[in-house]
Amino acid sequence: MCAKFLLACAATLLSAVVLRGAAAQARNAPGQRWGEQSSGLGVGDPQQGRTIAEAKCASCHGADGNSADPKYPKLAGQDPAYLYWQLWAFKKDTRRSDIMAGIVAALSDSDMADAASFYSRQSRQPDAVRDERLAAVGERIFFAAAGPGMSPPCAMCHGVECR
Repeated sequence: MCAKFLLACAATLLSAVVLRGAAAQARNAPGQRWGEQSSGLGVGDPQQGRTIAEAKCASCHGADGNSADPKYPKLAGQDPAYLYWQLWAFKKDTRRSDIMAGIVAALSDSDMADAASFYSRQSRQPDAVRDERLAAVGERIFFAAAGPGMSPPCAMCHGVECR
């Protein structure tokens, strides 16, 4: 009886802490413009986003979000909400990068939404496979994580195509 009571108290306390943290995050989140989105569809202006991308992002990430340098991630075809929140995290210094912090410092929430909307509408161009052996290892890892008839966990973000 005592153990069940303590377990119930611990669960209640943990729930309160989690809810309090979620409420604090919601208060500190950027404008409701993105916070209310659940479909992942962007609300930014992709034409304005193109202008921002050309001025601020293209030198590293490519004009269409397909970086030629593996040091820089491809932004093309990414979920607009994901892109926006990454920019927001760089701006708020919850994701750290000296380079990105300097770039996003002058961007407004609207600018970030516009850039995210632009890049999300671009088509991702896969890189050429340079090492077939390494690609085969990656493919085995990708599909090994899934059980029979299931999609691999990686597919939630990266899709089901390996190449």
